[in-house]
Formats: sequence, structure tokens, C-alpha cells
Amino acid sequence: MSAAALTELTRLLEEQVQLYRTLNELAGRKEEALRLADVEAVEQINKLEQALVVKGGRLEKQRYEAQADLAVAWGVPVAELTLRAIAERADWATVARCRAAGAELGKLLAELEERNARCASIIAGALELVKRTLGGVAAGKNLVDRRV
Repeated sequence: MSAAALTELTRLLEEQVQLYRTLNELAGRKEEALRLADVEAVEQINKLEQALVVKGGRLEKQRYEAQADLAVAWGVPVAELTLRAIAERADWATVARCRAAGAELGKLLAELEERNARCASIIAGALELVKRTLGGVAAGKNLVDRRV
């Protein structure tokens, strides 16, 4: 039981890494689409991201279940089943896969956080421009240069 649970846990962790790679790549595409004000591309990317977030939730649930199964098989509380605890009991190849996936996941999450912050900044700037424009219109300012 523990070998199968460990294999499943490792597989799910690697699948999560792939999902976050895809999310990170989409965030890069979204950042570029926002810079270009390509609303249609942003909408398409948002739909893809939403689907991946739902898939990520399912993967996280499956990963937790595999982790719980492994904790039962090893007789430890699930909260204590860390990468370090796995490294103490698993074969070196599995440990190497888990460590590589964990390291890449950490890197991907940091990159994703930075990209999402840049996207939020672009959106905030665009909203500020709209707010100033609407404020000018509400104040009766002529926003069109008629000297053309």
C-alpha cells in the first residue's frame, strides 16, 4: 500500500508542477495581451486559467488523499508527512523526483506571483486612466482636440 501511495503522491506532485508551468506560461501571455490591450486574448487566457485552476483544485484534493493514504500506511500524522519525512523513508529515485518537483514548484509559484503582480499593475494603470477620463467627462472637459 505505501509503495502505491508514494508513487501516486509523486505522480500528482509532478502533474501539479506541469499545471503550474502552464499557468505561468499563460500569465506571460496575459501580461503581453494586457500591454497590447488585446481584450479578446485576455478573455481567452482567463478562460484557460479558470479551467486550470479548477483542475488544480482537483489535483490538490487527490494529492492530499494520496498523502493521507501514505500517512496511514506509515503510521504518521498527515501533517508530519513532509518532503523531509518522505526522504527518510522512500527510495532515492522517488526522493529525487519529489525534491526536483518541489524545487521547481517553488520557483514556478514565485514567478507566477511576480507575473500576476505585473498584470495587476497594468490593469490598475488602465483603470486609473479610465477613471481620469470619466472624471474629465463628468467635469465637462472637452476630451477631443478639435483642431485636427
